[in-house]
Amino acid sequence: MLYRYRPLFRGASGEEAEYFVHMVTERALDEGKYDDTRWTAAFASACLVGDALRWFSSLPPNVRKDWDVLQQAILLRYPTIPKRLIPTPAAAAAPPPVPAWKSIVRGRIIVAVDGDPTCYYISKQFSPGSFTVITSFASLALEVEFSSARLEGAALFIPPGQIPNFDTIGMQWAAPDPTSPVKCVSPIL
Repeated sequence: MLYRYRPLFRGASGEEAEYFVHMVTERALDEGKYDDTRWTAAFASACLVGDALRWFSSLPPNVRKDWDVLQQAILLRYPTIPKRLIPTPAAAAAPPPVPAWKSIVRGRIIVAVDGDPTCYYISKQFSPGSFTVITSFASLALEVEFSSARLEGAALFIPPGQIPNFDTIGMQWAAPDPTSPVKCVSPIL
């Protein structure tokens, strides 16, 4: 019996996550299952070990069973740390290394609704009246960046090209009762 390589994913780094997503997609292509997101998600789940497996088991079923959604969740959970070049004059001493946690993290804001297993995100589209809406589609979700180096003035920054003329985001609950099932919040952009 011919044994095929099965990539294992531990959740150690963003680079490992990218490689894992690539290998799972390649395997789906080899098996003729590229369009079968349920098969691909099942295959990927059998490759998870350690912290990645524990994280996976906490995900809602709609994420665990759909490769298109699962691969986005993996890449958001395990982001790569951007590499930056810091120019220094030839005579100057090199600056002290910046700890890995002091970097820019990019992702989406997940909105949990009690009793609803669906994974929602803050959308990059507005509803009439300038309300931000939530969406269950990661492709329609607003991406934000957070600089952990500026913890004292923490803000979520909107990368260029998502919402014209806006670069930061804040939220204020619009319903009088924050436990009400309202799915719109008033943006502070």
